[in-house]
Amino acid sequence: MNDPFNSWGKLVKYKEGDDTLYFSRDYPSVKVIYQGILMDEDDGLPLINEKEKEAIAAYVAYTELLKESIKKRDANSFKLAQAMRETWLRRCNAARSPEHLSQNDMNAILDVKHRLDRKMYGKSLKPIL
Repeated sequence: MNDPFNSWGKLVKYKEGDDTLYFSRDYPSVKVIYQGILMDEDDGLPLINEKEKEAIAAYVAYTELLKESIKKRDANSFKLAQAMRETWLRRCNAARSPEHLSQNDMNAILDVKHRLDRKMYGKSLKPIL
């Protein structure tokens, strides 16, 4: 029953009713952590941004192309489905970044002087002969 967000905290049991949380005893302070999803007022569906919409559309196109290529046993359709899969994965990666950040902003944020293997850019570690 340890709280994953605070090492010193504990999860407490509660009952919910009338937009109020009821606890078995009086606690001096309680932190409530929740995750909300913005919903459309008309249909009650979750609101998504443009990048997420494009990723979902690419996934639907990929699955439909893959089904058709398997059904018809067509190699060209299968290659097209694989290309659409790559498009879907790219759009998923794009959808993971906030919509207000452009690709140029992300490049500026992620621009670092070191590679993953800890070697500096522009500096060669090869022995000089």
